[in-house]
Amino acid sequence: MLLNSWVNVDPYEVLDVPHDATLEQIRGKRLRLLKKLHPDVAGADPDLKSYFDKTASQINRAWEILGDPVKRAQYDVAHSPPRLVVLQPNLDVEVESGQDAIIRFRVDNTGGPVPQGKRLAFSSPDKKMSVDLRRCESVNHDTLFPIEVELLLSTSELPEDIWQETNVEVLLEDM
Repeated sequence: MLLNSWVNVDPYEVLDVPHDATLEQIRGKRLRLLKKLHPDVAGADPDLKSYFDKTASQINRAWEILGDPVKRAQYDVAHSPPRLVVLQPNLDVEVESGQDAIIRFRVDNTGGPVPQGKRLAFSSPDKKMSVDLRRCESVNHDTLFPIEVELLLSTSELPEDIWQETNVEVLLEDM
């Protein structure tokens, strides 16, 4: 995919290589594409020459990112989906029917940025407990993650004689 604008262009698409391509594969693909765009191929046609120049420029910009391991890693993190990880969970919480429990843990993001318009949400996927957020704040005041979370788990909807085992789901939802 070769575009005339560099805004929101994926360098992997420009070079037509998979995300797990090796540096040698990326270099080879870049050279093959540039060989096809050599000025001798364009001939005297100014429109074709202009297209080739713009396309070659995009290929070289993509190579600037993917050809440098540090820039490539930064690009991959910035353009990957967020990956939420629960840290320091209190796994030994047992809640008897009709009782409440407070659990505390941290959530970190080891992937890309959280998209605008999204927020953290907590729920019981099997609906055995209600999950209410009591506290959610950043550990470092200059960054969003990691976040300290405190949830109140309530089992008032469960029959009195049943112990339930459940999970609390951490997810991103629309605001």
